Amino acid sequence: MTVAVAGPAVFIAAIVCVDHASGLGRFTPSRPLGLAVPTVVFIGGALGVPLTLGEEYGWRGYLLPRLLPLGEIKATLIVGVIWTVWHLPILLIGLNYPEQSLMKVLPVFAITVLLIAFPFTWMYVESRASVAAVALMHSVLNATGDTFTSSRYVDGNPLVVSAGGIIAASILFMLVLVGGALRYAKRA
Repeated sequence: MTVAVAGPAVFIAAIVCVDHASGLGRFTPSRPLGLAVPTVVFIGGALGVPLTLGEEYGWRGYLLPRLLPLGEIKATLIVGVIWTVWHLPILLIGLNYPEQSLMKVLPVFAITVLLIAFPFTWMYVESRASVAAVALMHSVLNATGDTFTSSRYVDGNPLVVSAGGIIAASILFMLVLVGGALRYAKRA
């Protein structure tokens, strides 16, 4: 459960650091981080679990185990594609990427979701099929990403600097490349 909480928090912190260091996004906290971080991670993460539990029961609790006989990579990609389509309504109304072209949003979001599906699969498999662990990870990711990469904290194009932006996708790509290589090499 530690990884389910710390993993998303560290991932969002990495996005914020790259945003700020690159100059693509300026991180300006609207309140003291000493209070905001634990509040968002622990309280926000806990409060979101009922919502993510329902979603994760469908993705990792029901669909993923039925697809795993195809292999972890194929199963993850299939779940990732369906998970992306599931989020289309919120993208179409402009919730995650306000004032952005849908033609730019769709590929960035799809790539980010496909990549984030891998750590979610890994959490599910390594936690011995715990939907609760994956739901907690999903909830902490939502709480920290929606807060600390929002326009209240980071000034910049959300298509680039948000938890579903190009910087996030780049970090995820490296994580999946390295983590996947280590994970699958260990099995060989």
